[in-house]
Amino acid sequence: MQQMLPVMIQPSLISYSFNSFPTPALLDVASISVDRILLLDSYFNVVFHGMKIALWRSMGYQNQAEHQAFAELLRDPHDDAQMIIRERFPVPRLVICDQHGSQVIIVALTSDLSLFTIIMIYFMHLHVYMSEISIIYLGI
Repeated sequence: MQQMLPVMIQPSLISYSFNSFPTPALLDVASISVDRILLLDSYFNVVFHGMKIALWRSMGYQNQAEHQAFAELLRDPHDDAQMIIRERFPVPRLVICDQHGSQVIIVALTSDLSLFTIIMIYFMHLHVYMSEISIIYLGI
């Protein structure tokens, strides 16, 4: 009999910009920049466009031949997100939001909590979860 083990997804944040290849970024508000696109991979996927990127996109620069680099910059995080979505079950949803836009509430960046506090909260939840799993599987 095959066991169903829980899979934990560790959130990751990838930064896309004109100045560098896609690079991992800190899960913090310090990673937000007007000229950057962020791909948050968590239980759902968020592609976050900085204010300048969102403005250029709304002006249609990606459709102009002289701005092919910008079109590629927009396409890369979307393609990476689609690859993640195809490989994951249950299928996450993709949310595209702009800095200061209406969908930005989905991006829950917690800069007011220290890393130690976040880790302690995580381990408390993990302890409770594992206790519940032990009760279910072992009949304790």
